[in-house]
Amino acid sequence: MYNGKWNCTMPQGASGDHVRALQKTLKSCYGQNITVDGDFGQVTKSALKSGQNMTDPMYPNVDIVGDGVYGPITAKYLSHYATRNGSALCGALH
Repeated sequence: MYNGKWNCTMPQGASGDHVRALQKTLKSCYGQNITVDGDFGQVTKSALKSGQNMTDPMYPNVDIVGDGVYGPITAKYLSHYATRNGSALCGALH
């Protein structure tokens, strides 16, 4: 489960606001056609794999594995969705 640190892991089966945030990121930043429902099921796992595979070429020195598990490396290098002053933004947290 997400613990607010880079050493978190969020696998299939997780649920809650942290999953909603991930789903919103995958939908808004990576163009994945998924429902933002807070449940990390097979559709979210597949969308995350696609997002991981899209991210990898941007960081040639970082080994981002397209395994569908949101772990420390994915947390650091996957672009994240946020809003600021009403505008949507996508950007990596590192």
